[in-house]
Amino acid sequence: MPTNQNNQAAEHQLKEDSDSQSDNQRDASEAHKSQSNGKAIVAKPGDIICGRGFHIANHRGNLDFHLMVNEYREEYLGSKRPHKTRITKHVLKEIKSSGARFIKSVSNGSNVDTWEEVDYATAYKKVSHALRLRITNESNK
Repeated sequence: MPTNQNNQAAEHQLKEDSDSQSDNQRDASEAHKSQSNGKAIVAKPGDIICGRGFHIANHRGNLDFHLMVNEYREEYLGSKRPHKTRITKHVLKEIKSSGARFIKSVSNGSNVDTWEEVDYATAYKKVSHALRLRITNESNK
C-alpha cells in the first residue's frame, strides 16, 4: 500500500511541475504579447533588428546600436560579472530612452515584412552578445 501512495504522490508532483511549466510558458507568452501588444508593428529607422544578413547589419538602428556598444565594450570586457550586468542594463536603458526597439521579423504568409518587438530577455542577450564581440562595426564613423 505505501508504494501505491508514493506512486500517486509522485504522479501528483509531476502534474504540478508540468502545470507550473505551462504557467511559466503562458506568463512568458503574455509578457511578450504585452511588449508588442500582440500586434505587428511598423519598423522605424532607429529600431534594432534581430537577425542576420547584410540588410540587417546595415540598418540604421543596428549601426547606431553597434556604435553605442563600442563605447562600452572595453569597460565591459575588463569588468567582473556583476558590473557586466550593470553595463548591459545601462545600454538597454539608453536604447529604450532613445525610442529604439528591438524587433524581429514575423512570418505572416505574405512577402511583406511584418515586425514585432522582442521580449526583454532577448534584447538583453543581444546587447550582452554585442558587448562580448571583439570585432567592431565602425563602417559609418
